[in-house]
Amino acid sequence: MSKKKEETEYEDMIRFEPKPILLVYNEEANQLLWDFSHSRLVAILRQGPKTLREIDKEYNEIAKKDDLIDEKSDTTLYRYIKALETAGLVTQAGRRVYFSKNATEILYARTARVFQNQALHVSYWDSERGRKFYDRMYAAISNIYDGYQADKECLRNYILKFERAKEKEFEEILPKLDEDELNAITDGDWWEIEQTLRYSSLFALLLNKPGFIDGLRKCFKKKSK
Repeated sequence: MSKKKEETEYEDMIRFEPKPILLVYNEEANQLLWDFSHSRLVAILRQGPKTLREIDKEYNEIAKKDDLIDEKSDTTLYRYIKALETAGLVTQAGRRVYFSKNATEILYARTARVFQNQALHVSYWDSERGRKFYDRMYAAISNIYDGYQADKECLRNYILKFERAKEKEFEEILPKLDEDELNAITDGDWWEIEQTLRYSSLFALLLNKPGFIDGLRKCFKKKSK
């Protein structure tokens, strides 16, 4: 329960505590996390529970400065919130009670401080956006192995396997973490947390499955002289 200053004449009654980390397997939930509009709402709730009016205001302020998203009506944003709630990413954490008005508003919160989402689904890589993303990745990766050129289709398939293998390693790491370690991981900004999870799952894969690198080498063919 967080008490506000008297002049605001309200009090937030919060009855929900988010999980430190939530592994997201549901494809619908992952699609929402990959979508710019829905993921922006998830990001807005990083700071804590908010009412729909607060979400609306912050979302549209961001939209004015971000070419990737458009301004939305409160009705549309409510629909987005409900979709996130149905997918298990957002929940009703409590209510804001207005003393002078004898009224309340729902407070929405993330179900976890950090979401570890599933590797990008095959359908993403087949989409226009996914194909453009992979073209950029291929341009960066294709010549990193001296004297060899990456096979584009082989590398694409390997990336899918690689991401799923990293997921599996993190699944095994997570139950071994105690509360102090979980707090240490989730204490930071979003970029730092994301990189921490990426490094931990990558190192776990390299240490526990060192043979996995052989599959990557097979995607590179010797360049003809």
